[in-house]
Amino acid sequence: MAFKIRSAGILKELDRQDEVNRLTQKRQDEREKLYLSLAGPKSYSAGSLAKSSSGKDSIAPSLQTAISTLQNPEGFNIGEDILAPIIASGDPEGATKLLAVLEDAKKQFKAEGLTLPTEVINEILAGVVTEQSRTKPLDMDKITRFIGRELNEMYIPILEGINTTPGNVYVSPFTKVKTPSLDEYTAFEKRGAEVLQTRMTDEKNRLLKRSAQLVDLEKPPGSNEELENSWINQRIEQIETANKSLDNNNFLPILSLYGSAYLDKLRELNPSFKSEQLNPYLQNIVAQERIVPNRAVFDSLVRSGIFMVGDKVYLKDSDTLLTITEEPGEN
Repeated sequence: MAFKIRSAGILKELDRQDEVNRLTQKRQDEREKLYLSLAGPKSYSAGSLAKSSSGKDSIAPSLQTAISTLQNPEGFNIGEDILAPIIASGDPEGATKLLAVLEDAKKQFKAEGLTLPTEVINEILAGVVTEQSRTKPLDMDKITRFIGRELNEMYIPILEGINTTPGNVYVSPFTKVKTPSLDEYTAFEKRGAEVLQTRMTDEKNRLLKRSAQLVDLEKPPGSNEELENSWINQRIEQIETANKSLDNNNFLPILSLYGSAYLDKLRELNPSFKSEQLNPYLQNIVAQERIVPNRAVFDSLVRSGIFMVGDKVYLKDSDTLLTITEEPGEN
């Protein structure tokens, strides 16, 4: 009889302990839910639980579509290595922003009957700035104290996601510079020639000054003085011919004198200028360099201030091409 009483007491105590454990578990579960709800409105949802249990972050359909369009070989053909940091940033609209800028650039070129060049795509990609996401570590001790036990492991990725601040992707808008018309190119060519007229007048004055200095010097045939004097006389004749041609709106002679300077001036007047759109004759002109007999004559002309920064000079005797990189002094 005593054994039965003790057994009944043990069972009753076990039932009591089970009830205490059940209530403790219920209280802890409720506090766990409370903590999750306080942590963020998205922390305790069916969607979050599904994401956590699968262990994978799903990509929104709109983002996946943008990525596919960007990677399409028949479209923008952007590699995974370039898109990876954009996706990893956590910016849900990162790829969409890039696609929007590229589509707009494509539309701008299409409006002029042109195809979006690869170099423009690369230019846009080079300007993308990616700010990666930042995750604040969870204070597991604080969470455990609040709940009364350790947090269920399946909720940890959810809370880590809540503690993560998504990054940002910045894509600079692209604006195409309008391609000049043929009439505009003709106007540029004329304007460039007119600007060079001032330089031509200045060079002629310097040549005449140096020529006057050479008058009193002996100039044996084949000497550097004789070669320089001959070069100067020929150059003065070319300048006078070019100057007369300007009166008849013939700009080719002056352009043949200052090919590279002329090209630089056109670029300065209009950044969208493309040298390949010049007529073929002018393309040949801008490619010409000044030819000087040798280094000694070149040095003398430099000291006289005949050349300017950026001028390209070919030394005939040594088959050497030189470029003036600093403003020379004058005798």
